[in-house]
Amino acid sequence: MRHIPWTSIENFHNVRRNMRLVDVADKIGVITYRAKVKLHGTNGGIAITTDGDVHGFSRNAVLAQKSDNAGFYAWVQTQRDAWSALRRQDGTLVIYGEWCGRGIQKGTAVNSLDRRIFAVFAARVVDDMNNDIEFIIEPAALTALVSGIQDVHVIPWYEGVRSIDIDMSAPGDVIEPALDVLNEHVLQVEACDPWISATFGIDGVGEGLVFYPTSENHTDHEHFSRLGFKAKGEKHRVLAQKKAVQANPPNVSGIASFVDLVITTARLEQGACEVAGGELTFDIKSMGNFLRWIAGDVTKETNAEIEASGFTSKTLVQACCSRARDWYIARC
Repeated sequence: MRHIPWTSIENFHNVRRNMRLVDVADKIGVITYRAKVKLHGTNGGIAITTDGDVHGFSRNAVLAQKSDNAGFYAWVQTQRDAWSALRRQDGTLVIYGEWCGRGIQKGTAVNSLDRRIFAVFAARVVDDMNNDIEFIIEPAALTALVSGIQDVHVIPWYEGVRSIDIDMSAPGDVIEPALDVLNEHVLQVEACDPWISATFGIDGVGEGLVFYPTSENHTDHEHFSRLGFKAKGEKHRVLAQKKAVQANPPNVSGIASFVDLVITTARLEQGACEVAGGELTFDIKSMGNFLRWIAGDVTKETNAEIEASGFTSKTLVQACCSRARDWYIARC
């Protein structure tokens, strides 16, 4: 089974930068966004082929019994018949969500659940070349798809921001008022995750929000991959920037300043979980994989910051890995 990963979601200033690099911001213009709460767990996908075969994915790989992801593969198999019944004749159906709850990550309300759940936020139907046939983000459609499957929930639209318009072609100071609104809501979600509170009666920290383009002609997977963005509360940001949503990348004054910005506890713990199968555990034998993950993640997610720093990517990544190595060794 081929891997059909969930797309990597960037910070807003990176999305804005990428639009300008390819000179399409003026053509795209105003984008309408809606948001869903971002849960602090581990990304999972369930693929159902046209003949009913069922496969579990992590963000980076097809899972198997010996390469599980915090128990996700084993759980998918317990629900195999229910997933198989969802097969489509026109392509492979992939259901994406956050595998979260007891024993997965820490520090947010969802981590206090007494069990593990699969919280669905999107689905795709793709052909044999991974071309999209359908992209589903509407909570009502997702609920109709997975209703009745044990420990599966659908993340609804966040009602704090029913919709907000952002002009991707406008200067930063012009769109700042809209971004201030989003930042205020990220603060509110961080103070108390509204979905976990309403669904499970647990009040506590939320990780943040993911913003989906919902304006006409922008609701397919391609546009989401280019225009969707995430905004995390201060405790879970992988960049030590002042605001969750910024028009421009934060300034850095040197290599040490860049490392302070990029090598946050949130990024380090995310990397440690990735190489330990979804659990926050440490093993000196995993050091090489951990540092490769850090190098790849910094390279992939901080292009704007690297560009603004004035230093080469190689120099900055080496400095980041040195800091990450010390942090990991201290916990082995």
